[in-house]
Amino acid sequence: MDTPQTPAKRNAPAAPANKDKVSKPKAWAEQADEYARQEPTKAVIAAFGAGFLVNLLPLGAITGAATSTAFTLVRPALLFLGLIKAADLLRNRLDQPPEGR
Repeated sequence: MDTPQTPAKRNAPAAPANKDKVSKPKAWAEQADEYARQEPTKAVIAAFGAGFLVNLLPLGAITGAATSTAFTLVRPALLFLGLIKAADLLRNRLDQPPEGR
């Protein structure tokens, strides 16, 4: 059995699909804030541990590999795009009728 909706509910915009994606991190941040207020010593130790673990990651090597790969792929990609543009210009020139002399 459906209940009749008020005009305000009928005309209200639909809730965004990504509302859960926004609300979960916000809820986690609020929980972390509350935990830090209740247990400040444990929160500082946890933050220090997380920072230490992040510091152990080989971010320099990862960044270097990504940059090297990107620069390796840029030259062929630009060449390919240039060839496509040249073919497009040639096709446009061939499709145009010759100008009268």
